[in-house]
Amino acid sequence: MDTFFEDFEGENLGAFKRFPEEQRERIIALFTKETEDAQAKLEAEALKKWEEEKKQDEARAADDAKKAAADPKAKKAPPPKKGAGKDPDKPNLDVPKLEVPGVTDFESKMGRKYLYERKIEEIAEKLITPAPLDEETTAKENEGTDREDGTETPAEPDSKLDVSKKGETPAEGEEGAEGEEEEAKEEFLPDVIANDHLDKAALQPPKDPEGEDTLVPDLLVSKDRIIEILEKALEVCLDWLIVEKGQYNQKCIDEGK
Repeated sequence: MDTFFEDFEGENLGAFKRFPEEQRERIIALFTKETEDAQAKLEAEALKKWEEEKKQDEARAADDAKKAAADPKAKKAPPPKKGAGKDPDKPNLDVPKLEVPGVTDFESKMGRKYLYERKIEEIAEKLITPAPLDEETTAKENEGTDREDGTETPAEPDSKLDVSKKGETPAEGEEGAEGEEEEAKEEFLPDVIANDHLDKAALQPPKDPEGEDTLVPDLLVSKDRIIEILEKALEVCLDWLIVEKGQYNQKCIDEGK
Protein backbone atom coordinates (compact mmCIF):
# COMPACT_ATOMS: atom_id res chain seq x y z
CA MET A 1 0.00 0.00 0.00
CA ASP A 2 2.97 2.29 0.53
CA THR A 3 3.68 1.97 -3.18
CA PHE A 4 0.17 3.23 -3.91
CA PHE A 5 0.63 6.35 -1.79
CA GLU A 6 4.10 7.00 -3.23
CA ASP A 7 2.79 6.69 -6.79
CA PHE A 8 -0.12 8.95 -5.94
CA GLU A 9 2.28 11.50 -4.52
CA GLY A 10 4.44 11.26 -7.65
CA GLU A 11 1.44 11.90 -9.90
CA ASN A 12 0.44 14.97 -7.88
CA LEU A 13 3.95 16.38 -7.93
CA GLY A 14 4.23 15.60 -11.65
CA ALA A 15 1.29 17.93 -12.27
CA PHE A 16 3.41 20.66 -10.67
CA LYS A 17 6.49 19.75 -12.79
CA ARG A 18 8.40 17.98 -10.03
CA PHE A 19 9.75 14.59 -10.99
CA PRO A 20 11.66 11.76 -9.26
CA GLU A 21 15.44 11.77 -8.95
CA GLU A 22 15.62 9.07 -11.64
CA GLN A 23 14.71 11.67 -14.28
CA ARG A 24 17.71 13.93 -13.63
CA GLU A 25 19.35 13.16 -16.98
CA ARG A 26 16.11 13.91 -18.88
CA ILE A 27 15.69 17.25 -17.10
CA ILE A 28 19.33 18.23 -17.72
CA ALA A 29 18.93 17.36 -21.41
CA LEU A 30 15.73 19.44 -21.53
CA PHE A 31 17.41 22.46 -19.91
CA THR A 32 20.36 22.11 -22.30
CA LYS A 33 18.13 22.04 -25.40
CA GLU A 34 16.05 25.01 -24.21
CA THR A 35 19.22 27.01 -23.57
CA GLU A 36 20.60 26.11 -27.01
CA ASP A 37 17.33 27.16 -28.66
CA ALA A 38 17.32 30.48 -26.77
CA GLN A 39 20.98 31.05 -27.73
CA ALA A 40 20.24 30.33 -31.39
CA LYS A 41 17.31 32.75 -31.29
CA LEU A 42 19.49 35.53 -29.85
CA GLU A 43 22.17 34.94 -32.49
CA ALA A 44 19.58 34.90 -35.29
CA GLU A 45 18.14 38.23 -34.11
CA ALA A 46 21.62 39.75 -33.84
CA LEU A 47 22.55 38.48 -37.32
CA LYS A 48 19.35 39.89 -38.80
CA LYS A 49 20.08 43.27 -37.24
CA TRP A 50 23.66 43.18 -38.56
CA GLU A 51 22.48 42.33 -42.07
CA GLU A 52 20.00 45.22 -42.02
CA GLU A 53 22.72 47.63 -40.91
CA LYS A 54 25.04 46.25 -43.60
CA LYS A 55 22.43 46.86 -46.29
CA GLN A 56 21.94 50.41 -45.05
CA ASP A 57 25.71 51.02 -45.11
CA GLU A 58 26.00 49.61 -48.63
CA ALA A 59 23.08 51.75 -49.86
CA ARG A 60 24.63 54.83 -48.25
CA ALA A 61 27.99 54.01 -49.84
CA ALA A 62 26.33 53.60 -53.25
CA ASP A 63 24.66 57.00 -52.92
CA ASP A 64 27.94 58.60 -51.90
CA ALA A 65 29.66 56.94 -54.88
CA LYS A 66 27.08 58.43 -57.25
CA LYS A 67 27.60 61.88 -55.73
CA ALA A 68 31.36 61.48 -55.98
CA ALA A 69 31.07 60.50 -59.65
CA ALA A 70 28.99 63.59 -60.34
CA ASP A 71 31.33 65.84 -58.33
CA PRO A 72 35.00 64.79 -58.63
CA LYS A 73 35.98 67.20 -55.84
CA ALA A 74 33.70 65.48 -53.32
CA LYS A 75 35.32 63.38 -50.62
CA LYS A 76 35.29 59.66 -51.13
CA ALA A 77 32.94 57.74 -48.86
CA PRO A 78 34.51 55.34 -46.37
CA PRO A 79 34.13 51.65 -47.23
CA PRO A 80 31.17 49.83 -45.65
CA LYS A 81 31.72 48.16 -42.31
CA LYS A 82 32.81 44.57 -42.37
CA GLY A 83 32.80 41.84 -39.79
CA ALA A 84 35.30 42.10 -36.98
CA GLY A 85 36.26 38.43 -37.30
CA LYS A 86 38.81 36.81 -39.57
CA ASP A 87 36.25 36.35 -42.33
CA PRO A 88 34.65 39.74 -43.22
CA ASP A 89 31.48 38.01 -44.43
CA LYS A 90 31.02 36.31 -41.05
CA PRO A 91 30.44 38.98 -38.42
CA ASN A 92 31.59 38.67 -34.85
CA LEU A 93 28.21 39.13 -33.16
CA ASP A 94 28.25 40.46 -29.63
CA VAL A 95 25.71 38.01 -28.19
CA PRO A 96 25.78 37.07 -24.49
CA LYS A 97 26.44 33.41 -23.76
CA LEU A 98 23.52 31.81 -21.95
CA GLU A 99 24.24 29.33 -19.18
CA VAL A 100 22.31 26.11 -18.69
CA PRO A 101 20.28 26.45 -15.47
CA GLY A 102 21.02 24.03 -12.67
CA VAL A 103 18.62 21.38 -11.43
CA THR A 104 16.99 22.14 -8.07
CA ASP A 105 16.28 19.32 -5.61
CA PHE A 106 13.05 18.92 -3.69
CA GLU A 107 12.15 16.55 -0.85
CA SER A 108 8.52 15.56 -0.41
CA LYS A 109 6.70 15.18 2.89
CA MET A 110 7.09 11.43 2.52
CA GLY A 111 10.85 11.88 2.38
CA ARG A 112 11.25 11.06 -1.32
CA LYS A 113 13.71 12.91 -3.58
CA TYR A 114 12.33 14.95 -6.47
CA LEU A 115 13.65 17.49 -8.98
CA TYR A 116 12.14 20.73 -10.20
CA GLU A 117 11.51 20.85 -13.92
CA ARG A 118 9.57 24.09 -13.55
CA LYS A 119 9.22 26.37 -10.55
CA ILE A 120 5.81 27.57 -9.39
CA GLU A 121 6.64 31.04 -10.72
CA GLU A 122 7.28 29.65 -14.21
CA ILE A 123 4.03 27.68 -14.16
CA ALA A 124 2.10 30.78 -13.07
CA GLU A 125 3.76 32.88 -15.79
CA LYS A 126 2.68 30.37 -18.42
CA LEU A 127 -0.88 30.31 -17.06
CA ILE A 128 -1.32 34.09 -17.22
CA THR A 129 0.26 34.40 -20.68
CA PRO A 130 -2.54 34.18 -23.28
CA ALA A 131 -2.01 31.68 -26.06
CA PRO A 132 -2.01 33.11 -29.60
CA LEU A 133 -5.30 32.81 -31.41
CA ASP A 134 -5.49 30.41 -34.32
CA GLU A 135 -6.52 33.22 -36.67
CA GLU A 136 -3.51 35.33 -35.66
CA THR A 137 -1.13 32.40 -36.08
CA THR A 138 -2.57 31.55 -39.48
CA ALA A 139 -2.39 35.18 -40.61
CA LYS A 140 1.29 35.40 -39.64
CA GLU A 141 2.11 32.15 -41.40
CA ASN A 142 0.25 33.11 -44.57
CA GLU A 143 1.39 36.73 -44.60
CA GLY A 144 2.39 37.61 -48.14
CA THR A 145 1.56 34.13 -49.53
CA ASP A 146 -1.86 33.99 -51.13
CA ARG A 147 -1.33 31.28 -53.72
CA GLU A 148 -1.75 27.58 -53.08
CA ASP A 149 1.89 26.88 -53.91
CA GLY A 150 3.03 29.37 -51.26
CA THR A 151 4.41 32.00 -53.66
CA GLU A 152 3.63 35.65 -53.21
CA THR A 153 0.83 37.16 -55.24
CA PRO A 154 2.26 39.84 -57.55
CA ALA A 155 1.05 43.35 -56.84
CA GLU A 156 -1.58 44.65 -59.21
CA PRO A 157 -0.48 47.63 -61.30
CA ASP A 158 -1.90 50.99 -60.37
CA SER A 159 -4.91 51.73 -62.53
CA LYS A 160 -3.86 55.36 -63.02
CA LEU A 161 -0.36 54.44 -64.08
CA ASP A 162 -1.70 51.69 -66.32
CA VAL A 163 -3.97 54.14 -68.14
CA SER A 164 -1.09 56.54 -68.65
CA LYS A 165 0.97 53.74 -70.17
CA LYS A 166 -1.73 52.65 -72.57
CA GLY A 167 -3.30 55.82 -73.93
CA GLU A 168 -1.42 58.84 -72.68
CA THR A 169 1.64 60.45 -74.10
CA PRO A 170 4.72 60.88 -71.86
CA ALA A 171 3.87 64.55 -71.36
CA GLU A 172 0.33 63.74 -70.27
CA GLY A 173 1.66 61.07 -67.90
CA GLU A 174 4.02 63.57 -66.29
CA GLU A 175 1.25 66.12 -65.89
CA GLY A 176 -0.96 63.47 -64.29
CA ALA A 177 1.80 62.52 -61.88
CA GLU A 178 2.34 66.15 -60.90
CA GLY A 179 -1.39 66.54 -60.35
CA GLU A 180 -1.46 63.51 -58.08
CA GLU A 181 1.44 64.92 -56.06
CA GLU A 182 -0.39 68.21 -55.61
CA GLU A 183 -3.53 66.37 -54.54
CA ALA A 184 -1.53 64.34 -52.03
CA LYS A 185 -0.08 67.56 -50.57
CA GLU A 186 -3.55 69.09 -50.32
CA GLU A 187 -4.95 66.09 -48.44
CA PHE A 188 -6.30 66.98 -45.04
CA LEU A 189 -4.09 65.85 -42.15
CA PRO A 190 -5.91 65.75 -38.80
CA ASP A 191 -4.30 67.37 -35.80
CA VAL A 192 -2.67 64.90 -33.41
CA ILE A 193 -3.76 65.56 -29.84
CA ALA A 194 -1.66 63.96 -27.11
CA ASN A 195 -3.66 61.94 -24.59
CA ASP A 196 -3.22 59.23 -21.98
CA HIS A 197 -5.86 56.84 -23.31
CA LEU A 198 -3.41 53.98 -23.91
CA ASP A 199 -1.87 54.45 -20.46
CA LYS A 200 -5.30 54.20 -18.87
CA ALA A 201 -6.16 51.12 -20.93
CA ALA A 202 -2.98 49.39 -19.67
CA LEU A 203 -3.91 49.84 -16.00
CA GLN A 204 -5.31 47.07 -13.82
CA PRO A 205 -8.25 47.13 -14.12
CA PRO A 206 -8.33 48.92 -17.49
CA LYS A 207 -9.92 52.35 -17.55
CA ASP A 208 -11.77 54.26 -20.25
CA PRO A 209 -10.65 57.71 -21.48
CA GLU A 210 -12.59 59.35 -18.62
CA GLY A 211 -10.74 57.25 -16.03
CA GLU A 212 -13.64 54.97 -15.13
CA ASP A 213 -13.04 51.24 -14.59
CA THR A 214 -14.07 49.08 -17.54
CA LEU A 215 -13.85 45.87 -15.48
CA VAL A 216 -14.71 45.01 -11.92
CA PRO A 217 -11.64 45.52 -9.68
CA ASP A 218 -9.81 42.31 -8.72
CA LEU A 219 -11.66 40.42 -11.45
CA LEU A 220 -8.37 39.64 -13.19
CA VAL A 221 -6.25 37.08 -11.36
CA SER A 222 -2.72 38.33 -10.76
CA LYS A 223 0.44 36.23 -10.97
CA ASP A 224 0.93 36.38 -7.20
CA ARG A 225 -2.61 35.12 -6.67
CA ILE A 226 -2.06 32.22 -9.10
CA ILE A 227 1.15 31.27 -7.26
CA GLU A 228 -0.76 31.33 -3.99
CA ILE A 229 -3.51 29.09 -5.43
CA LEU A 230 -1.00 26.59 -6.86
CA GLU A 231 1.02 26.35 -3.65
CA LYS A 232 -2.11 25.90 -1.56
CA ALA A 233 -3.44 23.22 -3.92
CA LEU A 234 -0.17 21.30 -3.72
CA GLU A 235 -0.05 21.56 0.07
CA VAL A 236 -3.65 20.32 0.38
CA CYS A 237 -2.90 17.28 -1.82
CA LEU A 238 0.28 16.34 0.04
CA ASP A 239 -1.26 16.89 3.49
CA TRP A 240 -4.24 14.74 2.53
CA LEU A 241 -1.91 11.96 1.40
CA ILE A 242 0.00 12.02 4.69
CA VAL A 243 -3.23 11.89 6.71
CA GLU A 244 -4.66 9.05 4.63
CA LYS A 245 -1.43 7.09 4.83
CA GLY A 246 -1.32 7.52 8.62
CA GLN A 247 -4.94 6.42 9.01
CA TYR A 248 -4.37 3.39 6.78
CA ASN A 249 -1.29 2.35 8.76
CA GLN A 250 -3.20 2.69 12.03
CA LYS A 251 -6.07 0.67 10.60
CA CYS A 252 -3.65 -2.10 9.59
CA ILE A 253 -2.17 -2.15 13.10
CA ASP A 254 -5.59 -2.30 14.75
CA GLU A 255 -6.80 -5.07 12.46
CA GLY A 256 -3.56 -6.98 12.99
CA LYS A 257 -4.12 -6.99 16.74
